[in-house]
Amino acid sequence: FTVFIRISIGNPYGKFEYIITHMEGAMEYLHIRIIELLQEKGISKTRICKDLDFQRGNFNRYCRDEFQRVDANMIIKLCRYLDCTVGDLFEIRSE
Repeated sequence: FTVFIRISIGNPYGKFEYIITHMEGAMEYLHIRIIELLQEKGISKTRICKDLDFQRGNFNRYCRDEFQRVDANMIIKLCRYLDCTVGDLFEIRSE
């Protein structure tokens, strides 16, 4: 069987969607590349949380891919702060 999960992020600039599939035991999930981008830019988690007024515990859950929903406002803030696109921030990974 196949299960499709659609994640939609709506913002003033359009809509961003990923479809995650589960097929024959292979599970894919949405990964937010926060840690990778912070390392590339030499920014600490403490610094970004302070600058963007994010609660550290919630931010760490996104860093560990432990989320059920994605906050569109947070994604916009991250993209602006890290000077990246939504596509740079997300990738689909297999378990």
